[in-house]
Amino acid sequence: MAKVILLDATMRPDSRTKALACYYLTASGINDYDTYPLADLHLQLSKEDLQRRMNLVAARNYDDPLFDYAKAFADAEEIVIAAPVYDLSFPACLKTYLEAINVPGIIFEYGEHGDIIPKVKAKRVTYITTSGGPIMDIHGYGYVQAFFETFCGLQEIGYIKVEGLDAFPEQVEQKIAKAKESIIELIGDQK
Repeated sequence: MAKVILLDATMRPDSRTKALACYYLTASGINDYDTYPLADLHLQLSKEDLQRRMNLVAARNYDDPLFDYAKAFADAEEIVIAAPVYDLSFPACLKTYLEAINVPGIIFEYGEHGDIIPKVKAKRVTYITTSGGPIMDIHGYGYVQAFFETFCGLQEIGYIKVEGLDAFPEQVEQKIAKAKESIIELIGDQK
């Protein structure tokens, strides 16, 4: 299993967001990574799944396939997210994935005073997003940032955003080129 995972929350085969995420991976020299097409994983927990998960966590039994994605996430050394803006946030499949993998005992532990002790190996996450109009960070990136800081203990969160791609179609090439420059700068800062 690769130590880098690409969480692909895109829906369109010609996604500009995914193209930028792949550009980031290539420019970083990362050729070996696992892609998780989140919309195709159907990870929404049913009431029965949630109860089974709670019972397994209480028993500290993490061998169930229900935990496979959480274990892969916890074991990854780097996480790249491709998530376009949908309705002021990111696609629901990303939220569903984060809910499915955020398992106590795998992603984090509770300390003796109720504090959260991260267990993930990753030291870096890079969040890449594009939007046809303006981006309101609080609903998309703000949530992702809080998730990774709180449960994963990650302070190094790279953020690349490109907005106004549909509002200003004559500027798409220029905006994508500027995003690629920002990616190269981000990679330089990460070294």
